[in-house]
This record gives sequence, C-alpha cells and structure tokens, in this order.
Amino acid sequence: MRIRMKTMSAGPEGVMQQGVIYNVSDEEAKALVEGNYAEFVDAVEPPPSDDDFVELTDEELGSQLKHIGGGTFELPDGERVKGKDEAIAALRVKLAEESEEQ
Repeated sequence: MRIRMKTMSAGPEGVMQQGVIYNVSDEEAKALVEGNYAEFVDAVEPPPSDDDFVELTDEELGSQLKHIGGGTFELPDGERVKGKDEAIAALRVKLAEESEEQ
C-alpha cells in the first residue's frame, strides 16, 4: 500500500522521510495513518514527474548489492564497500548524485 509520510519516522527497517511516498504493508500503512504519521496515496495519482524525488527503501537498495564475502558488498558500478549498511548508504549517495546531474 502506498503512503506519504507527514512526519519523519525511524524504526528497525530504516528512516522514512517527511513528504516521501513509500510502499509498505497494509498493516504498517494502517498503523501509520491511524497514528497521523502518514496519509494514504490514491492509486490513481499521476506518476511522479522528473522533478519528484522517490526514495528507495533499504530493502530495495539492498537487492541491487552483490555480497562477495567477508562482509563486503559490490555496488552496481563495481565499487566494493565493507558492511551492508555502508554499502546501502554509498548506493543512496550515488543515486542522489546521478539524479542531480540529470
């Protein structure tokens, strides 16, 4: 289910930024909306424009990494980073830089 965060939220699965749209489980969406931390996003909402920033979850970013052993992960561009959290953060920075260049 798609929600837009009204406030920033942090939990075991990562940080959710205010104003960003996320895909979450129905249960999590209901809890966040009932707590007034988020609002539902209509399924008929137009697709984001090039100016809109859509943040990927740590899980989505993690699926782009290749574990090569010893706690080291390879980014899609071939760079190697020690630690999964560090690799996800490095990938997030690279993607942000790429979107700024466009």
